[in-house]
Amino acid sequence: MRWVPKRRASWLAAAALLSPVSPAQAAHAIDLPRSSPWTFRYDADSCDMAAVFGADNRSLVITFSGFAPDKPFQITLAGEGMDWHLPEAEGWIDLGNGAQPRRVTVLSASGAHQASMLLVTEAELEPWISEGGNSTNSTLTFTVPSRISYRLGVSGFHDAMRVMRQCTVNLELQWGFKPWEQRTRSRPEPTPGFKAWMRKGDHPEFTVPEGIGGFLRFRLGVDAEGHVTDCHIQRAIGPGSFGEQVCRQFVLRGRFMPAHDARGAPVASYFAGAALF
Repeated sequence: MRWVPKRRASWLAAAALLSPVSPAQAAHAIDLPRSSPWTFRYDADSCDMAAVFGADNRSLVITFSGFAPDKPFQITLAGEGMDWHLPEAEGWIDLGNGAQPRRVTVLSASGAHQASMLLVTEAELEPWISEGGNSTNSTLTFTVPSRISYRLGVSGFHDAMRVMRQCTVNLELQWGFKPWEQRTRSRPEPTPGFKAWMRKGDHPEFTVPEGIGGFLRFRLGVDAEGHVTDCHIQRAIGPGSFGEQVCRQFVLRGRFMPAHDARGAPVASYFAGAALF
């Protein structure tokens, strides 16, 4: 679930008044073969896999990030030589498996004091993972709202993504949950909703001259009565301590319909989500 409050800052701007750009409408495709090994980084709340594609001034660092099992991945495209300066808009991902390209939301984190970066907030890559080593797919194509397609040579992608998926399963173990039990339980649902938890004056104040906004991924502990017991920042993009500000409000006012086990009894669980300011 992705919560988008009304207040937005300039580099994570209001929804773009752009016509959707399909892969067929893209002006040209840039081929970027993988030029580095896959590298992995794990911590208590996230799993990251990254590689460099292309070379010299025509290169991108692509990072795939996972924050919980059975959740779409986040993808970050970063490149010093790329001049995007895009607001929030619609992009496309082509898995190269003959299926129709998938629409994705693309955010730009470009700015005067920031490296050019595009953030795909939720990318469903499960077909790639399930096809595994039997798949002949060797490319992954991003079409961004500037009508440019980046066609990545992703050799070794399937095995790497299965490592990533296992990493997200291991996250649950670190959080004190048994993955095999989580699969049989309902998920806690926010009530009445995130917006009701944030009141006037609660929204983090950003530095307007810098045009800095914020994007937050978080994990909430939810007890068997639906109360929020804790808030963990999984990933924060933005100034200062805005993530801590948001977390404090979530713990103070957050309420959920609790998760239920296979017998219908309420149980403690967690909720992983994202907020854009």
